[in-house]
Amino acid sequence: MEYTTLSPLAMFVNAGPVGKLVMLTLVLASVYTWVLIVSASFPSSDWQGDPLGARRRRRRRVGSGGAAARPRMDLPGESIGEKRERIAE
Repeated sequence: MEYTTLSPLAMFVNAGPVGKLVMLTLVLASVYTWVLIVSASFPSSDWQGDPLGARRRRRRRVGSGGAAARPRMDLPGESIGEKRERIAE
């Protein structure tokens, strides 16, 4: 087995089944790594991650008052049953 060319394609064609499997695994791992790198480069875009989280973030931005406009939901020393009754009213 004498190889005259060292191109990646020639090495893949002349490799055995284990070598081909290793090379394919390395190519897939490389593609996956680049997908992670590119997706981490745009952390604020709405198309990645949790689509519901993106909707929640968008809804929070639209409101004028934010957390200050919402009534306080938990009071100190209040039990869960008391909280349920207060919210139901």
